[in-house]
Amino acid sequence: MSAIAGIASTNQLEDIDKLLDLALQALSHRGPNGVKAAKLNKTTAFGHAKHTLSKDDNASQPIVDDNSKNAIAIDGTILNYKALRKSLEAKGVKLKIQSEAEVALKAYETWGDEAFSQFRGPFAIAIWLHNTQQVVLARDPIGIKQLYIYERNDELRFASETRALINTGIPRTIDLDGLRSCLAFGSVQEPFTLVQNVRSLQPGHVLKWQKGQSSTTRFWKPNLETETNNPNDLLEDATEEIKAAVKLNLVADVTLGTLLSGGIDSSTIVAIQRQVRPDITPNTFTLAFDACEDERAFAKHVAQIHKTCHKELLLEQKTFRKHIGKALDSYDSPSYDGLNTWYAIKLARETGLRVALTGIGGDELFAGYNQFEIHRKMIRRMAFIKLLPKALGAKLANKATSETKRKAFCAFGYKGNPYFLTRQLWSPLTMQNLLDEQYQDQWMDIAFGDPCLKANDNDLINRISALELTTYMRSTLLKDADQMSAANGIEIRAPLIDHILVEKLLKLPSSLKLSPDIPKPILVNAAKTLPLQECVNRPKRGFTIPMEQFFATSFKIPIKDFLNHKDGSIFNPTELSRIAKLHQAGQLAWPRLWNLFTINTYCNKHNLTR
Repeated sequence: MSAIAGIASTNQLEDIDKLLDLALQALSHRGPNGVKAAKLNKTTAFGHAKHTLSKDDNASQPIVDDNSKNAIAIDGTILNYKALRKSLEAKGVKLKIQSEAEVALKAYETWGDEAFSQFRGPFAIAIWLHNTQQVVLARDPIGIKQLYIYERNDELRFASETRALINTGIPRTIDLDGLRSCLAFGSVQEPFTLVQNVRSLQPGHVLKWQKGQSSTTRFWKPNLETETNNPNDLLEDATEEIKAAVKLNLVADVTLGTLLSGGIDSSTIVAIQRQVRPDITPNTFTLAFDACEDERAFAKHVAQIHKTCHKELLLEQKTFRKHIGKALDSYDSPSYDGLNTWYAIKLARETGLRVALTGIGGDELFAGYNQFEIHRKMIRRMAFIKLLPKALGAKLANKATSETKRKAFCAFGYKGNPYFLTRQLWSPLTMQNLLDEQYQDQWMDIAFGDPCLKANDNDLINRISALELTTYMRSTLLKDADQMSAANGIEIRAPLIDHILVEKLLKLPSSLKLSPDIPKPILVNAAKTLPLQECVNRPKRGFTIPMEQFFATSFKIPIKDFLNHKDGSIFNPTELSRIAKLHQAGQLAWPRLWNLFTINTYCNKHNLTR
């Protein structure tokens, strides 16, 4: 949970120091250990907001090498930097301060782009190559860390958050494709943002900028050919890779713990932590509520079995009400989700936690969601759905009152990937009315055209996993985790989506990921000690907060004002009024309403206009 920012131009910028300072001001919440800027030449400057997690990470960044004059700044953690350091020293590379950032810089000088594939952990990196006057930007293969780019008029600006780029004075215009994507799926789909001409650097990619020209290439290209070895050997290999990923993520010189729900994913992390580091008592934390049922009993049982130092974090309505404004301000990108993460992280931080392990990716990679079954059912229905007259669907959708029915009717004649129908938040008709325009979905070709993680076409389960990893997880779960943890001074780590582990799992035949007896058999097999009744075979609850109960008494007036279009809404007031009536009648769930509210709040806060 650090942050980086930078500016490069072909022409000398008199105000480059001021512009970078403005960007760093917007990122200061991500740097509890200080903020630093470095002017690398007359037209280039890097900045860094520092969050120290390791004793070796005592050097301020950006680091500028005394000999080469190359420089580096990192947001994130290179978990295997000590192993990389040994490899570099074996090659005769001299390291002066031996910090994580210096190791990463020397690794790039030694191996070039190949170095990024060797880095394990979440990272967004900026490197300055003095001899060639080139800026190199890279983002981890899975997209755990965020990195935003703005390129216009022979100038490059980059930052860990969009608000930092906005703060430097770029045009405040809404990106309509980003807005459409956020309505369609609840969060802005990469590479789009809500700010015109600001894009995410895609995961596993490197951007090189030199003299006003940029090029982007992929540095991580996983081999996804399905494994055909003995199933028992494949399961054993998967178990060892899971253990290696968890052990690697335990590296920290500050308080580290696991956000424990008592479900399979987080419980597996705790169980394996006990296996690979029996000398350390795990810290575990569970979010509990006074307004509804929660998972504290399940989490407590898992904690007792594995003898953890366990804390229950009670979220009361008064606490929710007190901090909802701060939580809303933490959204660097609007989302229909994220509040659960914000409150869990905030309460955990108050106990002294600095690094939190989560089970993000467990459902997506190990076939845990009911989404897998929903998608398979939808595929079977598509043969019938695509034959239904589109005009009839449009007519029925106009008459439909509920959003569920609207979505169903709008699907008539649909010939695209059925996965996107199952994940869609708003119907095309509602989106069209909200934006007062003809429905447009051309942006989907850009957002969902990533060929890197498309698994074997003959294996449906792996294909769904690839879609989940590169859409919902990437653009919602990981983005929310990054922005909400940064707002509260904690680094989030997700061991189950270590990129080496992801590649291994996407190559396994789906027959190993499914069992008629237990869910997620690969994880259950790796953990070995999970209680079947309390953890494995109980119904999945999901990590949610009781929004209906909490919002009934908290933050009701601002949302009511928004629905009554008293705060300069960017949406069509007639359609907002219809949606308000649906909600009042109990026909519209809070996540959809929260989606619209966070979008509008973000645009108003940053003075973004259409």
